[in-house]
Order: sequence, then C-alpha cells, then structure tokens
Amino acid sequence: MSDNEMIKIIELLEPKIKKVLLQTNIHNRDDLKQDLLELIIKKIRSNDIKDVPGFFDFINQ
Repeated sequence: MSDNEMIKIIELLEPKIKKVLLQTNIHNRDDLKQDLLELIIKKIRSNDIKDVPGFFDFINQ
C-alpha cells in the first residue's frame, strides 16, 4: 500500500478519531491520537489488501 493510500485511509478515519478523543481528558488527547495513528498504520501495513476475499468467496467460506 502506498503512502498516499494510507494517508487517504487516515483522513477518512479522522472524524471518528476526533470524536473518540473528545471522550478523554484534554491533557491526554495528543498522546492518545499519536498512539491511535501508530496502531492504524501498523494494522494497515500488516494486512495485504490483495488477500481480502470477494463478497461471494467470503459468503461461501
């Protein structure tokens, strides 16, 4: 996955990340955001999108 694709995914998740961050103490938000982004990036890099089954393949499993 290219860096541009990863950035697009993170941008799509940004509203949800902001909403979740509002539930925590203001002093911890920056650290939590950094941790969340790190976990998202690691997860994206660890999964190969090409190996995701199609809809009917998934249903037939």
